[in-house]
Amino acid sequence: MRRLAAAVALGAAWAPAQIAATSPELSRALQAFVDSKEARAVAVLVGRGGTVLHESYHGLREDGKPVGADTRFCIGSCSKSLVSALALLLVADGKLDLDKPASTWLPELASVKLGDGTPARSPTVRELLQHTAGIYSQRDPMTAARKRWIRDFSLTLDRSVAGILAEPLATAPGERFAYSGAGYCVAGRVLEVAGGSDLETLARKLLFTPLAMSRTTWFPAAGDADIANADGPRLAELAPHRLGKKLALPLVGGSVYSTARDCARFLRAITESGHALLPVALRRELTAKTTGRDYGLGWRVRKRDGAVVGLSHNGALYGYRARFDVDVVTGRYFVVLVTLGRAGNRQTPRRIFATVAEHAGGQRAREQELDARIERLARAPVDSKVAVGVIVGVLHDGETTFRGFGRTERGGGRVPGPDTVWEIGSITKVFTGILLAHAVESGLVALDDPVAKYLPEGTEVPEYEGKPIRLVDLTTHGSGLPRMPVNFRPKDPRNPFADYGVAQLYEGLRDTRLRHAPGTTYAYSNLGVGLLGHVLSRVFDRGYDVLVREVITGPLGMTDTAVHPTKSMRERLAKPYGVHWVERWSWDFDCLAGCGALRSTARDLLKFARANLAPPDTKLGRALRAAQVVHSPKWKGPQVALGWHLVGHNLFHNGGTGGYASFLMIDRKRKTAVVVIANTVSRRIDAVGRSLMSFLADRDQSGK
Repeated sequence: MRRLAAAVALGAAWAPAQIAATSPELSRALQAFVDSKEARAVAVLVGRGGTVLHESYHGLREDGKPVGADTRFCIGSCSKSLVSALALLLVADGKLDLDKPASTWLPELASVKLGDGTPARSPTVRELLQHTAGIYSQRDPMTAARKRWIRDFSLTLDRSVAGILAEPLATAPGERFAYSGAGYCVAGRVLEVAGGSDLETLARKLLFTPLAMSRTTWFPAAGDADIANADGPRLAELAPHRLGKKLALPLVGGSVYSTARDCARFLRAITESGHALLPVALRRELTAKTTGRDYGLGWRVRKRDGAVVGLSHNGALYGYRARFDVDVVTGRYFVVLVTLGRAGNRQTPRRIFATVAEHAGGQRAREQELDARIERLARAPVDSKVAVGVIVGVLHDGETTFRGFGRTERGGGRVPGPDTVWEIGSITKVFTGILLAHAVESGLVALDDPVAKYLPEGTEVPEYEGKPIRLVDLTTHGSGLPRMPVNFRPKDPRNPFADYGVAQLYEGLRDTRLRHAPGTTYAYSNLGVGLLGHVLSRVFDRGYDVLVREVITGPLGMTDTAVHPTKSMRERLAKPYGVHWVERWSWDFDCLAGCGALRSTARDLLKFARANLAPPDTKLGRALRAAQVVHSPKWKGPQVALGWHLVGHNLFHNGGTGGYASFLMIDRKRKTAVVVIANTVSRRIDAVGRSLMSFLADRDQSGK
């Protein structure tokens, strides 16, 4: 149920308001196919993650009105990609095993025979989904009966499968690849038995509803006018939905009706490693075992040098044509839905698909240039043995890119990814500054309030010639407090903040003498921001971890950012190292959590960056904006907002703990952000981030 709830949230979050760009050139090229009557209708959506890079609709639906975002098309054999995902969801629920005989759920498969009457073993579920079950193929000559079992849409699935299994197998299971719509009908019946309900209900519960695919179905409602159809009486009349209430057969791998947006939601779930619908291990099953035709589970698999680089599937049913395409390397995907026009032929959809692919390929050239620069900058610390592992995250032109180098553990682990967990050290200070802005927005404090006002009566807070430390001085590093407490003497230097509690904090404040008047001089202070985090915890009557979650990470969907990591986060935590790759320990914090206690991922930090670039119209959004306003006077040193340091118009903070280094910079002018994190102490990580940000700025200025 938790997976379902999380997936629902992700599906609902995807919205057309996130459109980054629509290409006029591509729109004109697609409209030309409609104008020439080669296509009656075309719907195209190109995306990456939750960002839509191109979305356009052309031509007319069945009732003569313009095609739109809610217009359904039959997606033909692209249905097989949906069905395979549904199978994996049943695997995740423990109700299905891909490598068990399908007769486990359909006993009649235990008695299948070859054409000469020789008994054959039952195909496995995987073989049904990979077209190696031996069931007849529609691409071979078919008898009228064989055709009926997969084209008579007035049949029930039970009746269809009974007819299919009455036919002898064309080959022994596992012997050869033979593309089989009939095999997918059998697979669909297996899923029904395993899932305990009919296919439509099962898909709606496990797949369509979680991804907000509200216009996806095998059974369009009778009278639904928002459906695209082919031009010409023959093709138009053959469409399954024309049967209305008599439509009974879900042609499992061939007659799903959907929209471009619904299909894009599905492709996003397939491409995003952090998506809650399919666990990563199960997603790998899509390509883990491929046939000789490079067919995985419901997908054609593209490989380069033995590595999977793409997934695709075409669909065709009567006058409908469809294409799913996923670039595994970049996370880019596109869906193309077409209905043929009177002047169309079998080359028409291929030309439309190629037009969209060429457009996506042009955008890929810019991505390749960025990938090459990331490779050059971020691999160097790993190759020179400065860092064990490095992750780079970039938000640019509305898109996110992640590249990992090295390993999460010396001599083992895995290549760091967007969901690898790291300590982010002093980047935590930005979150503390935003909490202060939120407290001001909530009317609980004022920036100029003295710190002593929010500490227990009798607590001695140092002053300078009668001038008290204000809350704003703590976040701008203008308090005059030292970098570390005067009584900071950890019992275990390997985990230095763990035993520094409230009693020590108050004792240290009592014995501290300020170096200068508050608000006049910049002097970086872990103590100051740690004290601010403690004060805010008292103001809100919440622990710092809970406060961050309630105010910032929860609303922003940053599920992998916390002081106290979840079990899942601990399993993905990169191991920390010091200089020369000496093993280090993770750090724990007590009352100074606000200065450096957070753990996070590159994916979460780019979510955070995106929110800071376009703050929502909420109390949190107002706090994000307020935290970007400079509050430091014209002192010698950096300009500082509430937690953020300003470098020109860029927001910046870095971080370091005993075994980690991190960097976050946001270019507010160009709507760009760069995150670099390593599981090794090294200031070279800052150099990687700054160089990458400079490259992006220079490229934008040059117009490339």
